[in-house]
Amino acid sequence: MTAFAVMRVIARRQFQEAALAPRGTFLAIFWALLVLLAVWSGTLAASSAVESHQASASVARDAYERWVGLYPEGDWRPVYMAVENPLLLQKPPAPARALSGGIDDLAGSWAIPTGFHLRELDGRKADLSPLGTLLGGLDLAGLVALVGALAALALGFDAVSGERERGTLALHFANPIGRGTFIFGKALGTLGALGLVLGLPLLMGLGALLALGAIASTPENLARVGAFFFASLLYLALWSLLAVAVSASVRRSATSFVVLAGVWLLLAIALPKVALATANRMHPLPAPVALEQKLSKALDASKDYYRAEFGKWKDAHGGQRPDAKATAELKLSYYAFHRKQLDAIVADYEGTLSRWNGTFALGARLSPSYAYQELASVLAGTDPERHRTVLAAFNRYLWDLKLQAEQRIIDGQDGPPAYAELPRLRFEEPRFAERVTPVAQALGGFLLEALFIAALALLAFRRYPLKAQTGS
Repeated sequence: MTAFAVMRVIARRQFQEAALAPRGTFLAIFWALLVLLAVWSGTLAASSAVESHQASASVARDAYERWVGLYPEGDWRPVYMAVENPLLLQKPPAPARALSGGIDDLAGSWAIPTGFHLRELDGRKADLSPLGTLLGGLDLAGLVALVGALAALALGFDAVSGERERGTLALHFANPIGRGTFIFGKALGTLGALGLVLGLPLLMGLGALLALGAIASTPENLARVGAFFFASLLYLALWSLLAVAVSASVRRSATSFVVLAGVWLLLAIALPKVALATANRMHPLPAPVALEQKLSKALDASKDYYRAEFGKWKDAHGGQRPDAKATAELKLSYYAFHRKQLDAIVADYEGTLSRWNGTFALGARLSPSYAYQELASVLAGTDPERHRTVLAAFNRYLWDLKLQAEQRIIDGQDGPPAYAELPRLRFEEPRFAERVTPVAQALGGFLLEALFIAALALLAFRRYPLKAQTGS
């Protein structure tokens, strides 16, 4: 037989032992049930989000019109819809959000609306381990990162050591076959089992999300779903190949399982936690209370500035009070001064946050689980960069809203703007084509890691003892 034919025989036997044996059947059923639960919760979440956005648009319009009706014609004050932003609420849910509903928690509590300014106040980070993500919300990305990785390890932890314990390993090499042929046959068989036991239920779950309308069946979302599925398979392949590599390095299956469990705990849970603690130690983010104190001082300084400018205007006009136009001009000056104060605080905060993120990412991205969840957040439209873009657009909207109202007074326009005249939110959802480069880099990284682990498996197996130990 040729080396390729021998590899096929070994791969087929490993596939049968991993996928068709009771172990594989149990894993397939357990995994399919979890995927089903995730699809169910994702569908409910998507439906609720759509209904909420549709309702909020109508509520915001009605609320604005009621507010306008409270003031007699020609006697209105520039009070703005700052906390309930009708335009932001009208935006649809992020593309494919149901793919990783809990991933946006990785960004922490990003912002709260206060008055006229949306501010990043809380530097708290959520539990970054897969276990924390899973308990925080049953989403597909969390399932793949946690349960999928463990299931992938379970498929291949005894790929080689099990053969040695059963005494069948030496029988294989009674024939003239190379060790490379054997180990790659084992790896291929394990990957095939992975595709059937874990990949097929995941593919069916994604199809169900599309069929149920939780994810709209647009070319954009189909591309995101396809990339998510491919990334999930590559990520799980890493753990499967790692299981084969460790199995080819130790003599007993029990030892292989213990080593793999330790590696999983280190890479999936401990490493992100250590990176988090290191970032908090080196670049502590200011507490919300401290930020509130800075903002309060900035507001007091701005009020003092306004009072001083108001006094100057009165002194220059014989002590008379400013009319509506002059008041609007003074307010525009006040807003400009206050915005400089806020921008300085935000710039300082964002500088610390940038250093925090750099330190954290330096350690956390060594974890395949974190790298996978970070990629899933990009595909799902819940990554921190997109969120910062939304915040910036929202801040611009609120600023435009204030300036428009004062400018209407200066221009002599009587009464508040109609709902249709309100400024529009200047934000466009990032297209998948704009994310191709980081997605391709992440996928390429997973592929290179998989090939590296496969090479390690071959090197480890070159000196592996073929005969079983007596009494083991």
